[in-house]
Amino acid sequence: MKRSLYLLFSLLVGLAFVVSAGAQPKIILGPSDNLAADQPRVAIGLVDPLTETNIGPEFYNTFLLDTAANGIIAAGSAVGELEQNGYHVEGTYLELGIGGYQVYDVSAEYDLYFSGSDYIPEALNNVRILSDPFAEFGSFAGILGMPAMVNRVTTLDLTAMVDASGPFGIDYIGVDFADQVPPDGGHRYTVPLTLVEFSPGEGDVLPTYAPIPFTTARLRNGQAVSSGEFAVDTGAQMSIISSATAIALGLDSDGDGSLDDETDFFMPIGGVGGIIEAPVLPVGQLSVATLEGVDLVWTDLEVLVLDIDPSIDGIMGMDLLASGWGEALLAAMLGLEDVTGYFQEVHLDFLAAGELVGEMVLDLREDLDQVLYPGDANRDLRVSLGDLAILAGNWSGSEKAWGEGDLNGDGRVSVGDLCILAGSWGWSLPGGAVPEPASALLLLSGALGLACGRIRRNSS
Repeated sequence: MKRSLYLLFSLLVGLAFVVSAGAQPKIILGPSDNLAADQPRVAIGLVDPLTETNIGPEFYNTFLLDTAANGIIAAGSAVGELEQNGYHVEGTYLELGIGGYQVYDVSAEYDLYFSGSDYIPEALNNVRILSDPFAEFGSFAGILGMPAMVNRVTTLDLTAMVDASGPFGIDYIGVDFADQVPPDGGHRYTVPLTLVEFSPGEGDVLPTYAPIPFTTARLRNGQAVSSGEFAVDTGAQMSIISSATAIALGLDSDGDGSLDDETDFFMPIGGVGGIIEAPVLPVGQLSVATLEGVDLVWTDLEVLVLDIDPSIDGIMGMDLLASGWGEALLAAMLGLEDVTGYFQEVHLDFLAAGELVGEMVLDLREDLDQVLYPGDANRDLRVSLGDLAILAGNWSGSEKAWGEGDLNGDGRVSVGDLCILAGSWGWSLPGGAVPEPASALLLLSGALGLACGRIRRNSS
């Protein structure tokens, strides 16, 4: 019997290298807000480079700052203002958006000026924008996309949303542009980005375009795990996954290839191509890796399911970047105790856009900067008998958290968590005391025997 336990443990250790290969130190941020409290905005204006005339728009000049937009789009009343001041178009262009394809006018070349909340003007020379007098983007008069952000650092100051001088104690996200990332306050994590150039659409004149940032996201829903390339989208109030990702996560519970009967409601979403409705479904976790070797994890997501382009597995929206700030704004409006979101500032570093790389630098709230190490259930910075005891005490339990032994985030304590424990056994900070290898082998062998016994009893 003992020999078989040793053999089983040996197999477990071998499995642990496979199962726990993706087990990285992590920070569990908490639940996603699921709907962004705010999105970044900028003021824009066009100048005719030949006459040096400012053609506006003067009133409808607040544009959404959108990292998932290739170009620049003026819509509705903003186009009316521009036309009154001599705005010219020189062709049309078929643009792909969240609602499908849409034909836009393409402008003559203009100099574009824009500014964030610091009111310091930035310039783009000889740009061609898209426009449609009948298009609508909610409260925004247009979209300012990646052409304004490449070769710059764009800072989103989320703390500016809670402003005692603003109406009801709240305000908008602060937006600043710079040529370097601000100094590190000590709780900073960096997500690497890849900039992807999409093929131009159809048109006799091409608009000014720039590549879109993507990062790799890992999603877990119960036992199902899926990884994919997600566009970082400051213009999205809700995050999105493709139908293929949803099916990989087991969200198509009846296996009929449709997600319509799995959702409780549909959400209308608007953008380029018009307004469509998409199903909203729950996902357990979404995580991204950082250059610091720590995964950042959001929990309890509600996401839209929508296919935009075959190369896009999902959209990482402002609901994630601004998570926690919905509660903070409500507290500010009610005059309650100060609450802040997960991130204080987000710095979008596209200084190396020419090499098609970038970074999303996240300044984390200090008290959330608590790194959880693989296998360290009791958070004593070592993996030892205390962690094994936690797993044993909660074995086969559901709806468990990290401190109760759910080390892989699937909501229960099972062999997967034991594999992570085995793969990390003996780890500690320098000078930490851990069990000797022989005793560790005996302990884990016994634990595995106990686990297998319980699994057999539960399945009988």
